[in-house]
Amino acid sequence: DGALYSIGWLCEKLKITKPYTEALEEMLMSHVLPEFQNPHGHIRAKAAWVSGQYADIKFKNPQNFIAHLQCIVGGLRDPDLPVRSKAKHIERRDVVKVNAFMQ
Repeated sequence: DGALYSIGWLCEKLKITKPYTEALEEMLMSHVLPEFQNPHGHIRAKAAWVSGQYADIKFKNPQNFIAHLQCIVGGLRDPDLPVRSKAKHIERRDVVKVNAFMQ
């Protein structure tokens, strides 16, 4: 929980600091995406929030972006309310990104 929190709150700094910007996609794939399968709802909600914080980065591999989007959309059907709430909050930003990505 603490690591996800830190990754999320440091997003603005990590997105503009050169050594980190190139590693963001891999960080999300390695440390955030697996947490969507966590048995604890508050961790899945935090993973959705972190994914939303980084929704505007440029993914090198489009499949990685699609994997995150699928997890967020899946969060809309999550049995835990905090997960659904976070997924719904960031869904709009990701839909805008999908439209830009598809063009």
